Amino acid sequence: SKKSFIKKIHQNPLYRAMRCDKIIFSVLEEVLRTYLKSDNIHKNNLTIKLFKRKKIELEKIANTLLDKLPSKIVEKYNLCIKETAVEAGSGSLPLEKLPSIAIVVKSGMKMNDLSEKFRMASTPVLGYIKEKNFHIDLKAIPDYQETLLLQSIREVLK
Repeated sequence: SKKSFIKKIHQNPLYRAMRCDKIIFSVLEEVLRTYLKSDNIHKNNLTIKLFKRKKIELEKIANTLLDKLPSKIVEKYNLCIKETAVEAGSGSLPLEKLPSIAIVVKSGMKMNDLSEKFRMASTPVLGYIKEKNFHIDLKAIPDYQETLLLQSIREVLK
């Protein structure tokens, strides 16, 4: 009966933790539906789509972004493209490393200051500092956000 299902839902820890309303459940249902058929996962699930992007695709995106920046900015901040690996898994214990590409800022200002400027940009950008360089990894940038990323880079590195 429907009442038994409702009772099970109410006892579920996820229900108690999230206190979901109808809108949350409808969004959650849509996301879960993308996993029903393996042929639709890549097409309809943003996370899987981003994870499955090939390194060569990311290199093209990186080259396009750098080509659209003024050469003065590229030279001043010593921007380059670098092969990286992003970690996927459960937070502090990643389960897998996936090949990726990053735009790297090598000079121009202190990297901590640069990181803060990117976080405070009109469209915030999260990167990471590694080997005294600031990295903007492209694995997690959807196609429709490339223009916003370019605007943020221009804004911060003007």
